[in-house]
Amino acid sequence: MISGILTIIGVYALCALIVHVSHYFHLKKKGEIGLHKVHYVIISYQNEKLIEWVLRSIFFFFWLHGKEVKITVVDKGSTDDTLAITSRMILHKDLQIKSYQMIEEYQTGKKIFDENVTVIDLTKDIRLQNIPLL
Repeated sequence: MISGILTIIGVYALCALIVHVSHYFHLKKKGEIGLHKVHYVIISYQNEKLIEWVLRSIFFFFWLHGKEVKITVVDKGSTDDTLAITSRMILHKDLQIKSYQMIEEYQTGKKIFDENVTVIDLTKDIRLQNIPLL
């Protein structure tokens, strides 16, 4: 009797796995995977004490919600370990580093980012309510 119940549960789990895998490949074939990626732009200058916490909290928040996130860090020429910390995180996450010239283009009105971008400027008055997990 127990072996029959375990067989039914095993077959059910296998069928559920097959449905989820086939759905994933169907979406991948249609090109719909990755379309709902959230994009954050973090502007930083001399923020070595804050940058890792901000990056990890954003990645963790969207990991919990099952969404993909892309973060672009725009640095204004930091001389502390801000770039080293950010570079270390590039190896594991979808993260980009841009230079100060990108900020100048952004401020002059040229469109360099997507429409659905959340900009967190760590160089000004820090508004932590824009950062997930708070």
